[in-house]
Amino acid sequence: MLKSPDSFTLEQMVNVLVRLDTIRGSLFLSGPEPERKERERFDALRQAVNKVFLAKTGQM
Repeated sequence: MLKSPDSFTLEQMVNVLVRLDTIRGSLFLSGPEPERKERERFDALRQAVNKVFLAKTGQM
């Protein structure tokens, strides 16, 4: 079961954002460009996490 975004600390959310960026970057370095759907999925996930992070920090 997924945890509520409110249950994550800011440090955990930063770690998730960094990991998503690392994974997406490694997809580009690992050979042929990843499929568009794969890129879009990572981008959407990162945007969702970033939106919650900004809301928690009062920047949104």
